[in-house]
Amino acid sequence: RLYPNVPNPFNPGTRLVFELGRRQRVSLTIFDAAGRSIRTLWSGIAEAGRHTQPWDGHDDHGGL
Repeated sequence: RLYPNVPNPFNPGTRLVFELGRRQRVSLTIFDAAGRSIRTLWSGIAEAGRHTQPWDGHDDHGGL
């Protein structure tokens, strides 16, 4: 489950919260309005439970 980001709208950053029912592979990726991947925040195995991932608004190349 992915919860709404907090705060929203955000400046200069936000926190994304997601919850897993079991240990599994996760890819947490930000997409722009055109559907293009702009930033991968998390990719790998995550344990069951609630997780928080900050995002500073930057893309994978450091741009805003």
